[in-house]
Amino acid sequence: MIVTKLITEIVGGTLDALDIFSLTVRGVVNDCSEQYAPQLIQTIYPSLIHGIQTGQTQVREECLDICTEVFKRFGLIILRQSSLVKTDALMTAINN
Repeated sequence: MIVTKLITEIVGGTLDALDIFSLTVRGVVNDCSEQYAPQLIQTIYPSLIHGIQTGQTQVREECLDICTEVFKRFGLIILRQSSLVKTDALMTAINN
């Protein structure tokens, strides 16, 4: 999946194209239908957590921005399917 490659580049790639990759992932999140949202969330969530926990400041910011977009767009789906996002792990990553 292209999104997997993009999110991998955000978390582990160079900072040169970070903005472009991040904007692309946010665009995918905003254009994704609710039908495919669970698959998208499962695809990007582990990398986002990793980026928030271990990334440089710019990477952390981009990962948090993408998380914000995901929660704004698919918050109800995440509430209904609580297994999609481990909120405890996310809160721990954000607070560290």
